[in-house]
Amino acid sequence: MSARFEITADVADLTQGDQPVSDSTVMGLFTKLFEGLALSQAPDAKVRPLSINCDFVNQADGDVALSGSAVVTRATRSVMFMSAEIKTGERFIATATAVYKTLPKA
Repeated sequence: MSARFEITADVADLTQGDQPVSDSTVMGLFTKLFEGLALSQAPDAKVRPLSINCDFVNQADGDVALSGSAVVTRATRSVMFMSAEIKTGERFIATATAVYKTLPKA
């Protein structure tokens, strides 16, 4: 399973002026990446995070566009392992890994 999910955000809409992008904004983008990827791979299931680990590499200014991508690195019938990165241009801002549980919809 080699699925990929991508997202782009204009962080000028998410920050105040020239303030740096907050850690919580970056984590929110990772959550959207991981949930979007998990749901694209298991559209008939509920997905829940078991673990999300993030490493902040650089700080992004508030007037840039961020892009992120996530991939499934391994999957079983009920668990997905994923990794993701968020960049501005070619500069890495943060990387993350996640484990998501897939559950049947009730």
